Amino acid sequence: MISLKQIGGILITLGMLSGCASTPEVIVKREYKVVEIPSELFYCPQLKKYPNYKTLTEGQLASLLIELAKDNRQCKESMDSIKAYVAAAQSKFGAVPTK
Repeated sequence: MISLKQIGGILITLGMLSGCASTPEVIVKREYKVVEIPSELFYCPQLKKYPNYKTLTEGQLASLLIELAKDNRQCKESMDSIKAYVAAAQSKFGAVPTK
């Protein structure tokens, strides 16, 4: 014979199960978007030919250093443009920016 205590326990258990079944399931779907960076943003000039270091004068060395510094600056500006482009794309799609 089933006691009142056992019937109460069964009813509580059934109530808990039906409560779980009535809550909607939340489905999380991860989407990936490919962001193509325009090729004109990739601009890092490089020297094609270096002068002979054995016969390099101080004036030639100074010119070389100025040219390398200019190229480095242009490349940094290009990388900064790419970072800004990616950050704008991430904010557009609601992505978490990377560091």
